[in-house]
Amino acid sequence: MHSIRRVTPASMNTLLLCSSAFCYSAIPRSIGLRSLVLPSISLLRKRHKCARFLSRGASLPQGGSKISPLGRKVMQTLEGRCGMQLPASLVVGVSGGSDSTALMLLLDEVRQEHEGGEEGQLSINVVHFDHGLRAESKEEAKFVEGLARDRGMPFYMQALDEADAARFRENSGGMQEYTRIWRRKVMGEVAAKIKEQSRPDTKVYLVSAHHSDDQLETILMKLLRGAHISKLHGMKYKDDLDPPMLRPLLDISKQELVRYLKDLQQDWREDSSNHESTYKRNKVRIQLIPLLQDLCGGKHALASRMNGLSHQSMQLQQWMEEVTPAIKFGRRFDKRTLPLDFFYAESRELLRNSVIHQFISSEASDLILSYTQLLKIAQQLEEHPNNLNWSLDLGKGWQVLRSGPLLMVDREEGELPNGSVDILGDVNVGVEVDGPWSVMVTAGQKPPPPVEGKRRVLPEDVCFTIHNVPAGSQMIVRTKLAGDRFFPKGVGKDERLKHFLRFQRIPVKERDEIPLICFKSLPSSSSSSSSSSSSSSSSPTSAESDQKATVIAVPPRHVAKPHAVPKGKGLTISFRIM
Repeated sequence: MHSIRRVTPASMNTLLLCSSAFCYSAIPRSIGLRSLVLPSISLLRKRHKCARFLSRGASLPQGGSKISPLGRKVMQTLEGRCGMQLPASLVVGVSGGSDSTALMLLLDEVRQEHEGGEEGQLSINVVHFDHGLRAESKEEAKFVEGLARDRGMPFYMQALDEADAARFRENSGGMQEYTRIWRRKVMGEVAAKIKEQSRPDTKVYLVSAHHSDDQLETILMKLLRGAHISKLHGMKYKDDLDPPMLRPLLDISKQELVRYLKDLQQDWREDSSNHESTYKRNKVRIQLIPLLQDLCGGKHALASRMNGLSHQSMQLQQWMEEVTPAIKFGRRFDKRTLPLDFFYAESRELLRNSVIHQFISSEASDLILSYTQLLKIAQQLEEHPNNLNWSLDLGKGWQVLRSGPLLMVDREEGELPNGSVDILGDVNVGVEVDGPWSVMVTAGQKPPPPVEGKRRVLPEDVCFTIHNVPAGSQMIVRTKLAGDRFFPKGVGKDERLKHFLRFQRIPVKERDEIPLICFKSLPSSSSSSSSSSSSSSSSPTSAESDQKATVIAVPPRHVAKPHAVPKGKGLTISFRIM
């Protein structure tokens, strides 16, 4: 039985070339026909080089297809590992460098391949970021805009606000970190705008140009930061965020992308800062990786070792998630909490530390928690179980705090500006806000409805309805002051607010941050009535003393006993605090 073997153009040309060479060598010099063979050999050599060029890869479409081999690989990754569903709209960040320029052109090939398909259309939207840090940034923006316009792609450009960048650097300590967060935020805003303008069934995705070389850098950077072993893996093909981030180039090297552009004779713009050793990541790329490749025996050997480490790390993470007890993370006002009963009940150190690591990382997403920090937290919990109030700095403004039976994660963001107050209708009282909240006030027993676009500081809106409020009162939403007193319903007398908050088991640090509704001042007639009917030993005689003695509402739902005016003689006021 004869086997059938596919003959490629390259192999056919090689066969003809060898045959012609044999014929050429067999012809005696005296015979003039030998000169006729020479042109055919030269022509076949050229054809052979062309066939070799096409077979290596990658760049030009084959046959009647609109898509190149590299483009088809990207399409398969998008529809496979990235899980892209059609119809889809892609939001692509394009700087003009080789990586993002190649991604843009490859996605355009995928888009053309899907034209007229039954699944639906694929659209591409280009976003360019002008950081304004280099003189050539304006020219790069024009270059990217030209590429997008030539291919009929919507183009969006966002310039960096230097004032915001400077303010963020003070808190987060890094321009690279700030611009990464900023770019992700802008792309999300563009995606939301596109979603509003698209068909209801259209999926919107963000697309990143991270490739296999970036994957290697990411793993090495995590090693240098001392990341937990379960986090020593690279980037995912798809991040389950909203909207999702896709990375279809993770199986493709930078060298392949550059060759793709050169084969298409497409230029790009090189960012000169990528070759400076100012940033740690650049040092890893320029200095460390070449050394490791030399020590490991080549580029592919290093990549193989790092990929193996990444795979094992991901397997360990999956196993931990399976065997870790189902622990519900909670919240106390604006802080994430973890009950610590599991820590003292679980004997396996790996699992205990894994839960703490997962808890902190899920809240502090921009922080890479080192294993040394993790051990320090675990050691503090294990060696000092009776120390119920402490905190440890984690970096980038993040803290982990213990408050009684709970572990919390908090970030020092700096002071927020004062919030706003919206009075709906005629309520016949004055309301101020001394804090970062948005407050809405209306007359009656029904709290004001929530309004989109308002700044929200609390994880959930706090609503109160307060009865028997004297007409003409001045009210204020503020935080706790020394000497504050509260008169809870169902209790025979008022008490110090700090005692009431302690009885409610509100963590110590949160007691100074929760919003309180208070009387700032009362009409003179109401003040005398209040002093005679209140069980408090002293009656407020000034705005300052009123502030300290007349707390009337404490989140989440505690309202003071109505004693300002006789029942039924005052106003009913409803609040929504956001």
